[in-house]
Amino acid sequence: MLARHPLDVARDIELPARAGDPETSAHSTNRKTLEEQYHRILVILSEGPLTDTDLYLTYRLRFGLISPSGLRTRRSELVAVGKVVDTGARNTLASGRKSIIWAIKEVK
Repeated sequence: MLARHPLDVARDIELPARAGDPETSAHSTNRKTLEEQYHRILVILSEGPLTDTDLYLTYRLRFGLISPSGLRTRRSELVAVGKVVDTGARNTLASGRKSIIWAIKEVK
């Protein structure tokens, strides 16, 4: 059986919903929009590892509006299904805090 490319994963992600706040959870977001966001994040990360800050800035430049928290949520969902991984590397932000560098998990 052929391995699926990471960019094909968007349709397979189960949409999470917070039990106490379903109106603002992923279930209130259009499924097509979520699939586009997953796909766009994977496209960007397929070009090389990035911090959430750099991922957000690249996303905004290429595709337009997304909130920083929305992007982190989508990236986190991709981590949860094993499509995006922590590289183990860290970058120091302007604030002096360390930031995880994320990458697409390689398909073997």
